[in-house]
Amino acid sequence: MCRNMIAVAEFSGRCRGNPARISKFIHELGGRVTSYIPETSVIMGFLRINVLDPQEVEKKCRLFTENVAGSVDDCRIWIRISLDAKLGEALRKMESIKLSSNTTNVSIVKLANNVYALWRRRRTERTKLTLLSQSVKSHPGDLSELSVSCGELHKLLSSIREDFLKLVESEK
Repeated sequence: MCRNMIAVAEFSGRCRGNPARISKFIHELGGRVTSYIPETSVIMGFLRINVLDPQEVEKKCRLFTENVAGSVDDCRIWIRISLDAKLGEALRKMESIKLSSNTTNVSIVKLANNVYALWRRRRTERTKLTLLSQSVKSHPGDLSELSVSCGELHKLLSSIREDFLKLVESEK
């Protein structure tokens, strides 16, 4: 059974606080600020969160919202997830659309709450999952990555958790 499903929550926005303080705080939460451009005050970074652990989701989302999102104007966040091989195969069986090229296979999977793109490069076993849209708002053919306000991080991770708890339980 999969006990860990690490989501990488990437964020960006215009920093109106102290970028060094934000960087230090993100580092303490298990993430990193990847860039800060002083001329525009744009800050970018990421935070790793185990989606299947409700306490970790609650804690990291609360601390992120209180200490980072409040210091970044127009803070936007998007999610990428690394999957183990068994979960990737289970999702591939549920695909609704399949796209492929010489180097990459992409499957579109619609679960109860969200629509995901399942990415796998040929000659590798690593599978990545990208959140495309919320199921109730999805439009056929919309293959752009979903980004939401940083304040909605907890809600978004909770909906992803609900989608995958059912799938992980069926893998037992």
